[in-house]
Amino acid sequence: MTRPTTHPRQRSKAARRRRRLGFTLTELMVAVTGGMFVTVAVFGLARHGSRFFQREARIASATMTNMIGFERLRADVARAGHLSTPNVQRDPFVCSKPQGTWPLEATRLAAVRIVPGGSTDRPPLTANGLDPDQIFLSGSYSTAEQFPVRDVAPSGGGFNVWLKVESGAMARIGGPTQLAQIFAAGRMLRVLDTQGNQHFGSITGVDTTNPLQPFITLASAPAPIFRDNAGTNACGIIAQCGECVASVINLIKYDVRNLNDDSNFGGANANWAPLYNAAATGPFDDDRTELVRVEIDTSTGAFMAGTEEVVAEYAVDLGFGITVASAVSPNGDPTLLHLADGNGQIPAWVGDVTTLGVGFGPQRVRTVTTRLSIRSREADRRANITPAPGIGPGLYRMSLDAAATQWARVRTIQAEIALHNNWQEQW
Repeated sequence: MTRPTTHPRQRSKAARRRRRLGFTLTELMVAVTGGMFVTVAVFGLARHGSRFFQREARIASATMTNMIGFERLRADVARAGHLSTPNVQRDPFVCSKPQGTWPLEATRLAAVRIVPGGSTDRPPLTANGLDPDQIFLSGSYSTAEQFPVRDVAPSGGGFNVWLKVESGAMARIGGPTQLAQIFAAGRMLRVLDTQGNQHFGSITGVDTTNPLQPFITLASAPAPIFRDNAGTNACGIIAQCGECVASVINLIKYDVRNLNDDSNFGGANANWAPLYNAAATGPFDDDRTELVRVEIDTSTGAFMAGTEEVVAEYAVDLGFGITVASAVSPNGDPTLLHLADGNGQIPAWVGDVTTLGVGFGPQRVRTVTTRLSIRSREADRRANITPAPGIGPGLYRMSLDAAATQWARVRTIQAEIALHNNWQEQW
């Protein structure tokens, strides 16, 4: 039996009819439901991916901030004692010894002074068992130049130190007009005489009225010593000190503090107000802390206006250890003693030099182990890291709230920094 055939025109009509029918309701519902599931999954992945990226960006920012801030701190520590004295109280090359007429900060001039736990306490730090240290550094930080001296002479109850204009140092800084910035009032001046002895003075100003004869003015104390014609002062400046050289000495301090209500000048520092602006800050920023650097006026002990700066934001800990030459053998080989951060003997070596015992002092310090910790801006963890085998000791997270449910991640950098300006000092 033969199968009836369909005429081509009839087949074409049937196809057009089927095409006009489109999707059934069931097919449409399945397609829409499937599309919704795909959309939800895509949005979920995008949200989690964005959140993960933001969290990692925050910790990457904390790491970068730590690296930049630590490098600044490291450079300043390494430069301690540059063109200065490691310990003005015991330095055998200091001709003008500290006296009662000297300003307090001048009498305790030293390359490094460490105050364990010296930073101001803040509730978030205390709650996490953190007690950051404080460090004072002195040396020539304004410039690396030594300026040839033309003359040193008493004047008006103080002293004048004339500088040679025709010198490489003067040419490199740009001439006399830059002197006022380098030798600012409140800093100290060191004059190294032709015998290798040091004399110190407290700078009160710079006179460049005559650009060819600029001079630095010093207070009456500390006073340089002059060798008289009778030769009674074996240690002193000879004649006009025409072959002497002068260098500036800065005294700077690092610590961890909040500049919104606890600046070095008391209360808030308006220069850093944008850091604490409620419209720009994140959660818990009202009690955040920073690594702060400031310069100290050595004549008054006050802080110098315009020198307070934030070196690293969100700093939460600062610690220092030292390695000292505790003894020196007859052949010159030292016995090295390492005191880790928190060791109770540290103040005996790098405390106030006016109170240190014989055989101790910052001149014996060979390295300073420096540690800086920075937290992320926002909390992105619900708990601290549980101690376990394989996890080294250290600060990985810190709690930001009283209930200890909001934890910010912490990044720490530590390095042992050599004090190159101290390496030969054995007195």
